[in-house]
Amino acid sequence: MAWQDTRATLDYLFDRRTDIYTARVSADGVVLDPDGQALATNALPEAWPAVAPLGDGSALVAWSDFQAQQPYAGYRLAFSLPDGVSAWLDLGDALAGSGGLVPVLAGTGELVAGAPASIVLSDAAALAPATLVVGLSPLDAAFKGGVLVPEPDLYIALVTGPTGGVSLVGNWPAGIPSGTQVWFQEWITDAGGPHGFAASNGLLATVP
Repeated sequence: MAWQDTRATLDYLFDRRTDIYTARVSADGVVLDPDGQALATNALPEAWPAVAPLGDGSALVAWSDFQAQQPYAGYRLAFSLPDGVSAWLDLGDALAGSGGLVPVLAGTGELVAGAPASIVLSDAAALAPATLVVGLSPLDAAFKGGVLVPEPDLYIALVTGPTGGVSLVGNWPAGIPSGTQVWFQEWITDAGGPHGFAASNGLLATVP
């Protein structure tokens, strides 16, 4: 979502300058950036943003940009992550396991060639077999009482630790084109799940 923000508006001289801020919203309707992320904060006003979701976790944002020279107004279109916004998007669809505990899958790193990146699972059953499902497209199919988010192109067998977590850490590989998207989800063997399994949220990584 995007909005016309007045947090930088002065309290005097009738300043009406506005900026454009955005926030990500998960598939479950949770606002992931409650304070917003600045997209356009020029000295002159930006106003009237409009958002066009692309259906894959990304979106186009357009707004009007006032200028000091003729023609005094213009239009801007953005398809990029604002500074500070993660390249990782929580897609929801987690499946609770024992004791109602909901596994959480998170990603870190800028997804730039050679830069550190990690995928971290937490809040899962302890010392349990787990499978990281990786896909180059979404599936979103009913599975074991939950939703299998990625198309299963690759499986990585893991085991959770004593606190119910496990991590994959490395450097992001070179040669992956900008705009490439990868879907992740972790499935954990858990007798407390509906069919003997619990699952993390789906996670979408987008290469900038």
